[in-house]
Amino acid sequence: MQPGSRKLGGNPHLVLKPQHPGNRLLLLVAVFCGSSNAKPCPTKHCVCFPAESDSSLRVLDCRSIPKISDLHNGKSTNELFYEVFFRNSNLTNIQEGDLFGIRTKRLDFGNNNNIQSIHARAFSGLRFDLQYLSLHGDGRIGIPFNALQNLFSLDMLVLENFVLPYLDDSIPFYLLPNLKILSLTNMSVGFFSSETFVNPAYKLTDFRFANNPRVGTFPVGAMAHLHHLKKLSWNGNNMAFIPARAFNDLTHLHTLDLSKNELRMFEDNCFSGVTEHLRSLDLSENKLTTISILQEFSKTSWKNLKKLSLSFNQLAFLNHGLFITMENLEHLDLSSNKFSEVRASDFKHLTHLESLDLSENNLVTLSVEALTFSNVLMKLDLQYQRTGTNTLEFTDIDRLKEKPRVQKLYLSNTKLSDSNFWQILQHLPRLSYLHADNSGLSMLTPDEFKNTNLSYISIHHNHLFKLFDGTFSGLEQTLETINLRNNRLNGVEECVFKHLKVLKFLDLSSNLFDCTCGLQWFSDWLKIPKLGPAFDHLIHRYDIKCNTPWKFHDRNFETVMKSLGCESKSPKSCAQSTGQTTYCPPSYPTIPNSQRM
Repeated sequence: MQPGSRKLGGNPHLVLKPQHPGNRLLLLVAVFCGSSNAKPCPTKHCVCFPAESDSSLRVLDCRSIPKISDLHNGKSTNELFYEVFFRNSNLTNIQEGDLFGIRTKRLDFGNNNNIQSIHARAFSGLRFDLQYLSLHGDGRIGIPFNALQNLFSLDMLVLENFVLPYLDDSIPFYLLPNLKILSLTNMSVGFFSSETFVNPAYKLTDFRFANNPRVGTFPVGAMAHLHHLKKLSWNGNNMAFIPARAFNDLTHLHTLDLSKNELRMFEDNCFSGVTEHLRSLDLSENKLTTISILQEFSKTSWKNLKKLSLSFNQLAFLNHGLFITMENLEHLDLSSNKFSEVRASDFKHLTHLESLDLSENNLVTLSVEALTFSNVLMKLDLQYQRTGTNTLEFTDIDRLKEKPRVQKLYLSNTKLSDSNFWQILQHLPRLSYLHADNSGLSMLTPDEFKNTNLSYISIHHNHLFKLFDGTFSGLEQTLETINLRNNRLNGVEECVFKHLKVLKFLDLSSNLFDCTCGLQWFSDWLKIPKLGPAFDHLIHRYDIKCNTPWKFHDRNFETVMKSLGCESKSPKSCAQSTGQTTYCPPSYPTIPNSQRM
C-alpha cells in the first residue's frame, strides 16, 4: 500500500489513492450506499447518513415523505437518531401515532410545513429523548402547549408562524424544565408584559424574538428576569430606539443582536450594565447615523467587545472617537453605508482589528495610514464602491512609517486607477489573497507583485492585454491560483509561468488570443505531464479560444494550434526577472478585411 492511501469500509481489497480525481466520486458512493452490512433506513421515503456532530448517530432526512406515518409503517425501532427532519415537506398535520417507535434527539418540522393541527400526544414517545424541536405553523393556530408540556429533555424550541397575541406570565414555557433556547418568529405578538418571565423556573440562556413588528418598544421589565441570558436576538420588531438601561440586569449577556429594526437613536445609558462583558453587537439594517451612536459608543468601556456590525445604516462619516473605547475589537463591519472617505486617524484605537468591511460605500479616498494601527489586520473588503465617475484612490502612501499587514484584499467591482493600485500593492508585504475583478485595470507590467506574498490572484473581467515575462516575479514559491478570464489578453510571453513551482489553478478563458505560431510554446506547455492532474482539471483549458486571425475566431485554442502545424522549438531559457523588461502600451490587433470574410 502506498504512503497516504487507506482502506475503505474495512474492505481489504478496496484501497483509495489520495490524489486520483475519480476517488472523490467513489468515496461519496461508498458513504451514501454503505456496505451490505449497513443498517437500512426505516422507510424508503427517507435517506439516512451519519451526523456531522456525532458520527455514532444517524440523521433521517424525510423531506419528501408523503405523510409522517410512512416513517415507521407500524414498526418500532430501537435506534436513536441524531435528527429527523421534514423540512419543505408541505405537511399540515401531526397526528397521534405519526412518530410511533421513533427515537431522536432533534426533530425539525420547519420551512414550508404550514402545520394546521398538532395532536396533544403527537410527541408522547419522545419525552425523554427529544432535545431540539422546530415547528412552522400556518399562521392561524396557537402554540400547541398540550403537545409540548411533557418534553422533559427539551432544551431548544423554535416556533415560527403561530398565533400568540400577547406574552405574559400565563404563557407556560416554564413547564419545559430544561428549556435553555427559545426562538419566537412571526408570532403576531401585540403585547409583551413585563411579567412574562417572572416565574423562577425560566433558565433561558438564549432568546430570539423576531419579525413581530406590533410590539415596537423593547420590554425592559420582562428581560430583567432572565438573569441567565447569554444571547439575545431582537430582530425585525420595528424598534425605533433603545430605552435607557434596557439590558442593565443581563449580567451574563455576551451576544446582542438588534438588527433589522428601525433604530434611529439610543437613549442615555441604554447599554448600561452590558458593555463590560458584551462580546458581539449587531446593529445592522437600521437607520443609525454617526451622530446618533457617537455618545453611547465613546463614553463607556467596551473592553471585551470583539465583533461589531453597523452595516446597512446611514453612517456618512467616521470619527476618530467613535471606537475609542473598543480597543479589543477584532471584526468591524461598516458595509453598505454612505462613507466617502477614510482618514488617517479613523481607526487609530483599533489595535487588535483583524477584519474590516467597508464594501458598498461611496469611498473615493482612503488613507493607507488608517490601516497601519492594527498589527493583525488580515482582511480588508472594499468591494462595490459607488464612486460614480471617480476611482477609489489610496492616499498618504508616501507618508507611511510602517506598512499595513493586510493579508486578504477585496476590491472587486470598485473602479481603480492603474498607477495608484500598483503603487499601493508595493506596500503590502503580507498580502496573500487579491480579488480585483471588474475594477477597470488595464496594465499588468513585470514585477508588480514582487513585494507581496500572494498565493491567490483574481483579476478577471478587466482590460489586461498581455502577460510579460516577470509578471509574477517574486511569487515562485507561493502562487497557486491565477484567474485572468475575461480580459483582453492577446499574448503570453514564454517565461511568464515557468518559475511558478506550486501553481495549481490557471484560468485564461474568454480572452482575445492571437493564434499564431508565436504561441506554440504555450500550446506545448499546456501538455507537459508534470503539471499534474489537479492543475489539468482546473485550468479550463477547453475554454481558451482564439480571437485572431479572424478565420479562427471563437475556436478552441489547442485545436487551432494543432491545425497550424507550427514547429515546436526548444524551450526558452528563462532567467529570473531583473525588472528591466520594457513595457509597451496596449496595441490591439486589427483584423484585415481579407480575413473578415
